[in-house]
Amino acid sequence: MMRLYSKMRWLIFMALLGVLEALHCNKEFNYYDNYGNGFDITCQGLTREHIHLLANITITNEISLTIENATLTNISSAIFQNVHDLRFLRLENSTITFSKMKPIFDVLRLNRLKELILNNNKLEEFEPGSFQNVPNLSYLEVTRNRIHDMKTLPLCELQNLKGLNLSRNLITDLNQTHFYCRESDKTVDFNLNDDNYILDYIRHFLQTFDS
Repeated sequence: MMRLYSKMRWLIFMALLGVLEALHCNKEFNYYDNYGNGFDITCQGLTREHIHLLANITITNEISLTIENATLTNISSAIFQNVHDLRFLRLENSTITFSKMKPIFDVLRLNRLKELILNNNKLEEFEPGSFQNVPNLSYLEVTRNRIHDMKTLPLCELQNLKGLNLSRNLITDLNQTHFYCRESDKTVDFNLNDDNYILDYIRHFLQTFDS
């Protein structure tokens, strides 16, 4: 009986150890041609109860942040309070919901963010104002989610956007897709399910082109 009890305790300990190993945030020092020396941060398995693992990171010249296999509900920009100089942000393979009272980029300006990747997170839409405080974002990738209508993306807030990928969502018909962005004269390269388009903010329509 004692031997069985000891074995159960050992199995529980090993299971807890496995959870702790899967739940972590690491930082790695690297060099970038465009940005010089900086840190890449990777977080695995975060939950709302363990978000302090990211919040407690204090570094300077953070370059990229990757969050994978996380379960985060009603999150806001507060999770980026110590990494607000990011150039690249990836949130992938997770269950994520954003606070409707405070869209994720509504409070904190990520002025230097250039690339945002939100893949396979069960996202359905974005609140107006979600992107208004990432003024220099040039590439947005939201693939393998549940977006059914491009009108649920406040794209007019991204005045410096150059590339957009919405592949493997629930978007099926682009014939009725129109945009109206005031005082905008730009076009955006747009990919949907391996088809390439030009999103024209002047004429407010999508024009296909050969890949």
